[in-house]
Amino acid sequence: MSLPNQHCALSRCCRALFAAIVLSITLSACSHGQGTLGPHPVEFSYWNPTAKNVFLAGDFNGWNTTANPMHRTQTGEWEAKLIVKPGRHEYKFIADGKWTRDPANVETAPDLFEGKNSVITVNPGAHQDGQAERRLISAAAYRLFEAQNFGALEKQADLFRRKKTRLRQGRWELPVFYDGVNGALYAGDDPDQWRDVWAKFDAWHRKFPQSITEPVARAHTLVGYAWNARGTGWSSEVSSEGRLLMRDRLQQARDVLDAAAKLPRRCPEWYSAMQAVALGQSWARNEYDRLFEEAVAREPTYYDYYFNKAYYLTPRCFARRGE
Repeated sequence: MSLPNQHCALSRCCRALFAAIVLSITLSACSHGQGTLGPHPVEFSYWNPTAKNVFLAGDFNGWNTTANPMHRTQTGEWEAKLIVKPGRHEYKFIADGKWTRDPANVETAPDLFEGKNSVITVNPGAHQDGQAERRLISAAAYRLFEAQNFGALEKQADLFRRKKTRLRQGRWELPVFYDGVNGALYAGDDPDQWRDVWAKFDAWHRKFPQSITEPVARAHTLVGYAWNARGTGWSSEVSSEGRLLMRDRLQQARDVLDAAAKLPRRCPEWYSAMQAVALGQSWARNEYDRLFEEAVAREPTYYDYYFNKAYYLTPRCFARRGE
């Protein structure tokens, strides 16, 4: 049986591929998959566990410095929810009297004081289907990974897991976050780039040895690394060396995920990463189905599980006659 080519595998098997960290903003309209344009609740959040008080100011409240106080959670995160009209809006936080842009939002615009305001867009066009949000989430995660700001990566992944925030079409933001730290997307065939990727993952593991986020991100990257070794083309065109490298790298990914399954914390994306391994390793149908059933029992609205299985069941992969 011919295996899918590298491009298809990376875009459908791994599923986690292109996003950035709108660390502080969740559009409720996106979270509920609503397509109607109009005012919607927008949730803002700001990580600052040492602040005594924080206010939200922006063009949506006339830049009023006291109209919208933010409320501190037990984790040190400040939150506020406002009804905001559709369109592009600029805002800042005021923490203990000091104006600051959202440090987690990469979209900015110049303010009047040679600084920058943070920017959000409420109710983007229906045709965008959350594309702008995906780019922001992915790009921000990538920047944090490149800067080796592993603490921020841990906090953001935990936020996505806890809040189960979604994009406009209903997909969770968590897998989009993992896209941003998938080294297979930017390392290509450059050995130096790959050494740099693995060095960053190793540094992340040393700093957070009990992290569930790091091994899941590493496994996704290993799957991409495996398909990189295989190359494009049909099964009959793959070299013996490519087959061996692919097999070894997929096994490494599975070993990483098996070890991560013993950690005290779980992550929904763990199952999606294991589905990518299962496809590459040609798991038997009953074994794959057990993985899928366990995944959807834990998180039935994590749509990537269904996308992954649909690809597994395509005729070029493992569909049975008549399916």
